[in-house]
Amino acid sequence: MCASPHWNTPPRIRERSARPLTGPGRLEAIAAELRAAVRPALNLAHPDPEAVRLTALADQIAAPPGRGCAGPGCTVELDHAGVSSRRRYCGDACRQRAHRARTTKITPA
Repeated sequence: MCASPHWNTPPRIRERSARPLTGPGRLEAIAAELRAAVRPALNLAHPDPEAVRLTALADQIAAPPGRGCAGPGCTVELDHAGVSSRRRYCGDACRQRAHRARTTKITPA
C-alpha cells in the first residue's frame, strides 16, 4: 500500500486548518458551563486554586484570541499596535496571578 503524495502538501494543510472546529456559539456555551460548574468553589473565603485556574481557562475560551489579558479573571483589553511581540498580560500583578494559578499544587487534606 502506498500513501498518496498529496496528503500533506501546504494547500491541503491550509484547507484542513481553515475549517472551524465548532459552531460560532459553541465555545461560549462551553465557557458558560465551566464557569457555572466552578462558581460554588469561587464563593468560598479561600477559593480553590483549581477553580481559579478553570475560571481563567473559561475566560480564555470565551475571549477572542489575542485581544485581552491572559490573567485569571482579568478583562483588560490589550492594545498591540506597534508592538513587535504581543503582550499576554496587562501588568505584573496579572502575570504573577496567572503563574500562581498554574503552579499551585492541590494537596489532599
